[in-house]
Amino acid sequence: MRRGIPYGAEATDEELAQKKTIMDRGLLFACYQISLRAGFEFITNGMFNNDYFPPRTPVQPGADSIMTNSVKNATNEDKKLFMNIVDSKQQAKKIEFDPFVESHGGAYLFMPSLDLLREMAH
Repeated sequence: MRRGIPYGAEATDEELAQKKTIMDRGLLFACYQISLRAGFEFITNGMFNNDYFPPRTPVQPGADSIMTNSVKNATNEDKKLFMNIVDSKQQAKKIEFDPFVESHGGAYLFMPSLDLLREMAH
């Protein structure tokens, strides 16, 4: 299960006019997995930061435009993100854009199953 939880106030008129963020705001990303092997590591490296996910698609899709963080220490030219939009005729249009999300960390947290919690309560 994946969820994005927004935090912080909406952009002020001043921020919109300046096209610059003044107040902290963002998206807390929470992801619950049943497997460590197929969970966080796979989602981070196999999906978000993988220009070729999903595999076996007619064109290279590009990394996840919101969650990727593979451009953190890249040069300015390398920082461009892209995604390919495929139409009904399987024709691709490549769209490039600057990264607009900064990742500030992550954590593995143990979440016991409800069965285990019930067992521990007895």
